[in-house]
Amino acid sequence: MTIYPARRRVQPVLWFIGCVLLVFVVALAWYSSVFPGTLIDRWMVAIALGSLTLLALIAGLLTYTLAWIQRMPRLGSTVLVGYALGALFVLLSTGWLTSVLFIDTYDRIAILIIMTFALGVMLSLGYLHASMLSARLDSLIGAADALRMGRYQARVEVEGSDQLAQLAMVFNGMADKVEHVDRKDRQLDRMRRELQHWVGSDLRVPLSTARATVESLAEGGVDNPETYMRFLRIARRNMNALSDLMDDLYDMSLLESGMVMIDRQRMSVAALIAKVVTPLAQPAADKGVTLTGGATPGLPEVDIDVQQVERVMTNLVTHALHRTPSGGLVKVNAYPLRQGVLFEVSDYYEGDRPEDSKKLLDLFLDEDDVRRASDAAVPLSLAMANNIVQAHGGHIRSERLQGNKGLRLVFTLGQIDGASSAAERGM
Repeated sequence: MTIYPARRRVQPVLWFIGCVLLVFVVALAWYSSVFPGTLIDRWMVAIALGSLTLLALIAGLLTYTLAWIQRMPRLGSTVLVGYALGALFVLLSTGWLTSVLFIDTYDRIAILIIMTFALGVMLSLGYLHASMLSARLDSLIGAADALRMGRYQARVEVEGSDQLAQLAMVFNGMADKVEHVDRKDRQLDRMRRELQHWVGSDLRVPLSTARATVESLAEGGVDNPETYMRFLRIARRNMNALSDLMDDLYDMSLLESGMVMIDRQRMSVAALIAKVVTPLAQPAADKGVTLTGGATPGLPEVDIDVQQVERVMTNLVTHALHRTPSGGLVKVNAYPLRQGVLFEVSDYYEGDRPEDSKKLLDLFLDEDDVRRASDAAVPLSLAMANNIVQAHGGHIRSERLQGNKGLRLVFTLGQIDGASSAAERGM
């Protein structure tokens, strides 16, 4: 830990001594030019002013050296006490000098009344100044305490251009970095939980199936050649699934670290949807789910990494088919935006919703919402899809359909200035 102490330098002390001596010389010269008087009068005034100058030097140096005034709990009080000490010195100096100069009692009282009035106004102005400083410091202290308590979104209003304003700007910059680090820590923690989920769930099923199949073959429990070949095909399919999952984990690490370059190409939206829907139509029909896809006529081509976006849509449609029971409907659509295209994968069905559909609503959150994320881990394929979309400058959003009869996952590609209405989407 590095501590930056508030060192008391010699330069302010020299400036203080020089200013006080200069004021003494100017005041003495001014008096001599205005009131010639006798030599004795001049010497008495010189002695009086010199005594006050010496008193001021001693008091100032003791206050600066011993730092008595800094022991007060609030800076505003410190500033106000400084004003008060200055006013008291002026009042005492005036009272003493008027007695030394043989001014009659009436005039001396009149001078003291006028000086008291002026010093009272000065103290009132000092109170305003001290209150302003205290308010700005209270704002800084409150924001710093909020930051200490973990509320990393706390910021300080920057007022003026003095040192307190500079301190507020430095504090806000520090708070930005702390909030960024905290967000990254929470994202890493969420990624750790998701990795545990992927390893414990997504990898376990194909690994267990492949292991059981290979053990059956190794123990000679399969004599029929057709059954033997079927077991080999099952083992190969599960091994391929394991290989794909490991590739996904590797790709996820590259996407999270920003090492994957997006190879953008112009692509027709309708052709992209057809490439996704066509190979999945038969598995959907086997499950009894209707799968449709289409795009609004006249959509412009999009500038995307075709392979990666196709992977996104395939993952989203596969999960929609997985959670949609027989008799349901899965739709893949695309609609125009002002500067881009909105892609939508929706599932519709009657009856109770699957358990994972409720959790899916909380899976796709903005970075600012990561603190609200539940302990539910994102499936690997969906996390992969979301990272790819983020690499394109967007993010996946999830929402329930009207009447809780389905779930919609949407994402945008292109620079978005506005979203299509429900009527434009045919809802």
